[in-house]
Amino acid sequence: MAIMTGDERVFEEPPPAFVAMNMGENGLEMQARPFVRYEDYDPVQFDFRQWITERLIAAGIEPVVSQQDVQVHLLPKAQ
Repeated sequence: MAIMTGDERVFEEPPPAFVAMNMGENGLEMQARPFVRYEDYDPVQFDFRQWITERLIAAGIEPVVSQQDVQVHLLPKAQ
């Protein structure tokens, strides 16, 4: 919340929110919801994603990255 409330691009009204979106197999998915001008939307999203990730890592919380192992088995050539 400090990231959102400390950024001058974010409106005070309606206030920004940080909400739980989903409890999935990789953990709890959260979403930052700042309200900004249309032209600030993409820059704010990119900046906040970076800043939030940096703060989580600094606090010892590693972001979860989905991983899937894929095995490829080659079939013999048809004759």
